[in-house]
Amino acid sequence: RISQFEGISDCVVLVQGENERSVLVAYVVYDEQELDLGKLKNFLKLFLPDYMIPAGFVELESIPLTPNGKANRKALLKHEYKVEQSVEFIPPRNETEEILANIWAEMLELDAVGVKDNFFDLGGHSLLATQIIARVKDHFQIELSLSALFETPTIENMAVNILTQEAQTADLDAMSQLLAELEDMDSEDLKDILGTE
Repeated sequence: RISQFEGISDCVVLVQGENERSVLVAYVVYDEQELDLGKLKNFLKLFLPDYMIPAGFVELESIPLTPNGKANRKALLKHEYKVEQSVEFIPPRNETEEILANIWAEMLELDAVGVKDNFFDLGGHSLLATQIIARVKDHFQIELSLSALFETPTIENMAVNILTQEAQTADLDAMSQLLAELEDMDSEDLKDILGTE
C-alpha cells in the first residue's frame, strides 16, 4: 500500500527493536521534494488498521541491496527513523488522563504523551497494548477490552471508557445498598417513604 502512494517508487517495511520495544518502520524512496508523512498516513488509513501502519519512516535515495539483489536488512536497520505526530499535543486534563499518560509514556519509552495521540502512531503494537490493558486493570480495577484500544487508540477515549465503567459500578453499588436497606424495612415504613397508603 505504501508503494501505491504517489511519488513513492520503492519501499521496504521492517520491524525494528525486539519484543515489546519493536516498531514497524518503512524505508521509502520518494521521487519528489519532501514526503508529507501526514498525507501518507491518512492514505494508509483508508486501507489498513492503525496497528499495521508503520510508526517510523526513513526516506532514502535508494534501497540498499545485498549481492543477491535483495533488500539489505542490516544496512536499512542502521538508519534512524522519525516518528511524526499528526495531532497537536494536548496534555492530560484530569487525574485519569494523567495516570494513563504516565502508563503510556513508560510503556512506549516516551517523555510525554498527549491525550489525542494515537497509540499506534507512537509505536504501539498488540504486545504493548496487552501490557497497557493489564496496567490499567491493576491501577483502576477495571477490565478494558483490547479491542477498545484498537478501535479508539487514544488516552482521551480510554479515560472515557474507564470513567464510564466507574460510574456504572458506582450506580450498581448504590443500587445494591439501597435494595439491602429496602429489604430491612417493613411494609409500613415503605408506604411512608413512598407516600402511599
